[in-house]
Amino acid sequence: MQILVLGATRLVGNNIVRAALDAGWQVRAFDRPKRRRPLHPALADLAVEIVPGKPGDPEALQQAMHGCQVVFHADGYSPPNSRRHQQRMAEARQHIEPILTAAAAAEIGRLIYSSSVVTIGRSDFPSRLPDEWNLYRLGQVRHPTWDAKLVQEEAALAFGRRTGIPVVVLNLAETVGPFDWDLEAAGPLIAIARHGLRRYMPGRTSVADARDVAQGHLAAAAQGRPGERYILGGHNVTGRDTVTLMAHVCKRPPPETALDLDSYERLATQSERFSCFGRPQRRFRLTYEVAAARHYPWVDSGKARDELGYTIRPLINTYRATLQWLREAGLVK
Repeated sequence: MQILVLGATRLVGNNIVRAALDAGWQVRAFDRPKRRRPLHPALADLAVEIVPGKPGDPEALQQAMHGCQVVFHADGYSPPNSRRHQQRMAEARQHIEPILTAAAAAEIGRLIYSSSVVTIGRSDFPSRLPDEWNLYRLGQVRHPTWDAKLVQEEAALAFGRRTGIPVVVLNLAETVGPFDWDLEAAGPLIAIARHGLRRYMPGRTSVADARDVAQGHLAAAAQGRPGERYILGGHNVTGRDTVTLMAHVCKRPPPETALDLDSYERLATQSERFSCFGRPQRRFRLTYEVAAARHYPWVDSGKARDELGYTIRPLINTYRATLQWLREAGLVK
């Protein structure tokens, strides 16, 4: 099977590449033109066809997609900060439109779109976890990440209905694992391994292993139903659970004190205002972390388990494997 992976150098995309190669698939990766820049370490020593091009160029994307049975779009837009909410919605649409245009022109066989569990709404029943039937509605969370993810997800599904090309949406939990060259997901683990943490972020999250998520993508390519959403969730845990487990893996004492979320939110908002003044595209993650602590959902992955055979491994194994990779990559001692 010939596939294309968009976002092949990022955590989820790179694990999809490796899982597909292990399955014997022919893999293309779409990456920026190199010129004198060396091959990205995420793709070094992998039997992958690299197709150069800029992310917003429909012609380059169409060339990369030509002849592909499946395109994995694991490079969705995420707002760099919480400012300019309406502009972020426009940027989300501008990001996905050239990809969908190219997919239609290339007449691909199937599109697997990697979304997020933030587009899963609140459960209708307090005793039940939310699932694919529960849809987040625009404006329910102030941080633009929630709205931007929903805008792209709906565009992908509408594209499938309009063109007849099968589209499957996967709603991903917070993903952690090896080959995280961006170091965003691995950031807390690196901090604990290097010097420990004194305080932890309260709230709750769902954490999945990138290798399990990658297998879920391959299963969706083979047997996912067109037009459907599948939650690739993980372990539903609290903020304290995650840092305690990471501290155990790193042989560090766990932090015992929770951050005061209200005070931390005020500090993060003020810091973002000064940090991003005159630089609207500067990345600032703290305001997202506060919003996630308040609004990130626990989810039910039953549909993916039943229809895709989706499974998750113990979370402690995920952190151990990630720490081992970080050490092998020379990022922590």
